Amino acid sequence: MSEVPLDAYLLGVDEPVEDLVEILPEQPFAPSGVQVPVELLDQLSPMLRLRRTPPALVEAGLAQRHGGLTPIGQHLSRLHRDPDHRLRVDATAPDGQTGHLEASFREGYAAVLATPSPLAPAPGQQRYDVDPFIDVVDAAQVPGVLAAWIGLRPAWSLATEPATFPRRYLDARLRSPSAPPPPEADAHLRHVWDQTWTPWTLRVTAGPTVREMLRTTRTGMVEVRPAETPGDIHLGAAHSSMVWGELIRCALACTV
Repeated sequence: MSEVPLDAYLLGVDEPVEDLVEILPEQPFAPSGVQVPVELLDQLSPMLRLRRTPPALVEAGLAQRHGGLTPIGQHLSRLHRDPDHRLRVDATAPDGQTGHLEASFREGYAAVLATPSPLAPAPGQQRYDVDPFIDVVDAAQVPGVLAAWIGLRPAWSLATEPATFPRRYLDARLRSPSAPPPPEADAHLRHVWDQTWTPWTLRVTAGPTVREMLRTTRTGMVEVRPAETPGDIHLGAAHSSMVWGELIRCALACTV
């Protein structure tokens, strides 16, 4: 039986724990559903009557060849065009490309529209500005889809100091990986600062929920919150279980 690898950084600070990145490697997001050009989604009207039905809608099984939506197309149209609530995640890859996932909720179901994920990229993934995949799922499945898209997995969360500092340091780091941390940063914050960052935001129409987050390669999720002092932010580790609970809470809020 092979020996369990230890986390090199934590071993160096006398905390010999397993290297979770090695034990639980990255799991690329695998989209489900059909791929449809985004400009065609707004044509998914229950009264669809076109002189020539776009082949992409026919191939996706959403429209009939001579006009009119299929039953699944009609269901998708109601969800996409007239939802009770929407939930959206936006993420920016290290090279500046963006991707997003949007879930539109109605009557216990959700239409999930997703691009490839900058947070959980497939091997060799280079483009995120491609036609999105769209699928209809039970609303209870949305937290799992979200967790896969943001690349949620166990990680050793680190308590960093200082927890509060001027936002300009964070903004500079988001522009350039070589930007330095606050001068008083402890070893844990410097270790987090050295990771590859992928920023993402979560917005929900069912309430004032807006979450600003960072996914780091080896130190998991980090939450960014406004501090009491104007111009300052609070940077805090977000344990995987906490993030999972927030995904469930937000999806549930969209169904009531």
